[in-house]
Amino acid sequence: MISVVLLNWKRPDNIKNQILPSLVKYRLINEIIISHGIRETQFDYESEHCQMVHRNDEENNKIYGLALRFLSAQSAKNDIVLILDDDLLPPEKTIEKLYHSFQLQPDRLHGIWGRKPDYYHNYNYKNVYGEVLISLTKCLLMPKQLATEFFNYQHLVLDLVKNHTPLWNGEDIFLSLVSIVVFGNLPFAYRLSIKKLPEGDVAINAGKGHLPSRINLLKYAVQRLDLNSYLSTTKLSKYDLNILCTHLHNSVSKRIRKE
Repeated sequence: MISVVLLNWKRPDNIKNQILPSLVKYRLINEIIISHGIRETQFDYESEHCQMVHRNDEENNKIYGLALRFLSAQSAKNDIVLILDDDLLPPEKTIEKLYHSFQLQPDRLHGIWGRKPDYYHNYNYKNVYGEVLISLTKCLLMPKQLATEFFNYQHLVLDLVKNHTPLWNGEDIFLSLVSIVVFGNLPFAYRLSIKKLPEGDVAINAGKGHLPSRINLLKYAVQRLDLNSYLSTTKLSKYDLNILCTHLHNSVSKRIRKE
């Protein structure tokens, strides 16, 4: 069975009115954990079909930022956790596909949004599929174990993320890299359907430093996790990563984009 983790920040209507009414009915989901990071948007929601866990994480949000989702995942009752953004609603068949894939390969991340830096993509914002370096946490099925591993390794990059806007921007990059260290497998991204919900003004106000901070985190996290040797044996070579970082640094002065 699957535990779902949702961060409630500024889009509670999406969660209350669209995401939860659907997810509580999905056969494979028997627990939904909602981390309320802002007091003003907290709400109550109960279901007879699924166990609901409401966390008051206002203070933790100030410490962990986007990594709060992994803190919440550590408390899940299931060993399989679905990390989901509050502006997305995956159909039940999408969840079933991710779950089936996870059962076949439990030692890797399984997601829908992939980033594969190489000669052709150069961290292109277009989604890519198959084995990828980074699987975004927009909709991601992961073993609960990786939530703990994330914090076991976070000390290596805390100096890089402490001033990110929002805090711990790039948590998906670091989780993906940690998963490679722990399991020795690249994350996998699938071409699956998902419904996009209203974003509101959250994306607009995400912060001007979004792209540069992700570039910096990727560059140094690969080094500090000592992944260059492993990546040199895959299609994601060290040379490819150098090209990625150079390309992105050159593009920062021309354009700041969000994910």
